[in-house]
Amino acid sequence: MASGDMLARFMARSASAASLGRHDTRNGHDVVNCASGGTESFVAQGVLRGYAGGGLTVKVHTALASATSGNIGISGAFERIGTALDLDADSFAAAQSLDDQAVPATSGLVMVSSIPFTDGAQIDSLAEGEAYRLKIAYPNATTSNAAGDRQVYAVTIEET
Repeated sequence: MASGDMLARFMARSASAASLGRHDTRNGHDVVNCASGGTESFVAQGVLRGYAGGGLTVKVHTALASATSGNIGISGAFERIGTALDLDADSFAAAQSLDDQAVPATSGLVMVSSIPFTDGAQIDSLAEGEAYRLKIAYPNATTSNAAGDRQVYAVTIEET
């Protein structure tokens, strides 16, 4: 595949809630709620298909439950499962972060956060056809000051 091609898509209901992230709905839309005031996360898992060996961009589609001003931070981390990972222990690569993203002026509007990853260590040396987990965490930055839950609607992974 080529740069910009989507390699994976996760909707909120397919993510496993971890570290307090929890499944919920907003006007009938499935979301994963991650509360403000502490780091909350969730995990999506899949098999990398169509990957040509470039970098990856993780796009997280998020609405804010009540905030209409302020900033948020977000991070993402890959864990390569491949064929050698012991499933009894976590092995996530170092998280990549985005800080100080301005939230939409209307509660409920979806913002898209793009987290870039280079090939190699940042994606835990993940290769075509291998299984993986992707952990998304909120808030990441000390400058995250938007009030209320972060409501994740979808996550996509594209090759860059």
